[in-house]
Amino acid sequence: MKKTIFLLLLLALTLACATASASIDIVGKEVVYSYSFDGSYPGVYFFADVVNNGVADVSLSSDSSFTIHDEDGQVLDEEYIRMVPVTLAPGESGVVFAKLMSSLPNSSYIKSYQYSLEASYPWDYTPLPATHMKDSNDVYVRLTNDGPDTLWDAYAFLIARDEKGSPVYVDVTIAYRVGIPAGEALEYPMFLTHDLERFLTDNGLAPVDFTVGGYIY
Repeated sequence: MKKTIFLLLLLALTLACATASASIDIVGKEVVYSYSFDGSYPGVYFFADVVNNGVADVSLSSDSSFTIHDEDGQVLDEEYIRMVPVTLAPGESGVVFAKLMSSLPNSSYIKSYQYSLEASYPWDYTPLPATHMKDSNDVYVRLTNDGPDTLWDAYAFLIARDEKGSPVYVDVTIAYRVGIPAGEALEYPMFLTHDLERFLTDNGLAPVDFTVGGYIY
């Protein structure tokens, strides 16, 4: 039988926040929970809205990290944090996220978490037109190539929000070595499964609004 362990660290745990850059700031509250896709080791998921409060374009450094800790403050596991869009203009908003696949037996070992956001020089990327479709089990992002040349290795992303507007899930995927010919489109299946959607709904985080996008480097 599939089992999941839900943990709203926002309410139950002690938060230690180290934001190293004044350019990328958390807006509102983080959403953190534990969910097991296969009933074995718990994954820990971190999502938060951010804004670029600086005066220049900025991206997120690969040194940005999310860590979970035991009751003694010892680091149990660590994962790097990503951001969509990958570059923010001054005043522009985005979402940071981390998906930590823990090797712990269960989430009861986790007593606190910490994140660190490090700014970097802006990545050069080109946004792509995107729409989404949703059926009873999956969400798909459709990217369209409205340029004259074939686009290779395009990324698609999905941001799911609850009724309060908080990000509750983010997925980013790449069509590796796949081209989108000029004037055509490509659909990406996103990893917001029916089981995960039901899990979020059961725990007061039902995804009701979706933002999608795409880009190439």
